[in-house]
Amino acid sequence: MTFLLLIAVGAMPPRIIPLHPTTSVIILNQWLLNEASARRAPLLRMIRFSEDAKLADNRGIIAVTNENHTVTAIATLVHPPLTLVDLATTTGDSGTLLMKALVTTTRSIELSDNIDDRWKVAFMFYSS
Repeated sequence: MTFLLLIAVGAMPPRIIPLHPTTSVIILNQWLLNEASARRAPLLRMIRFSEDAKLADNRGIIAVTNENHTVTAIATLVHPPLTLVDLATTTGDSGTLLMKALVTTTRSIELSDNIDDRWKVAFMFYSS
């Protein structure tokens, strides 16, 4: 019985948390170092967004963390209207989880033109 309890406690589900702009910039810069050139543009956009979010009340950043408290996905949002500006992830699963949570939580969310096509497909899937 004790063995089963340890397994259940050890497997914590991912969490969606608010992320401070300064923390977001640090994490995105780390991701940028390991990214191929084709995927650098969205990360650079998100870094600029995060730096501007320090001064703007209408911008927000949320993240997915895993059981090790490592950030695996970051989304940038702006309002009004509530718009997903960009989404970056180190794992496809965490980005999908974040998209599903956003779409199923509020039906009034919009997508910016910057969003990668894979997230547009996930948005359509979860919103239907």
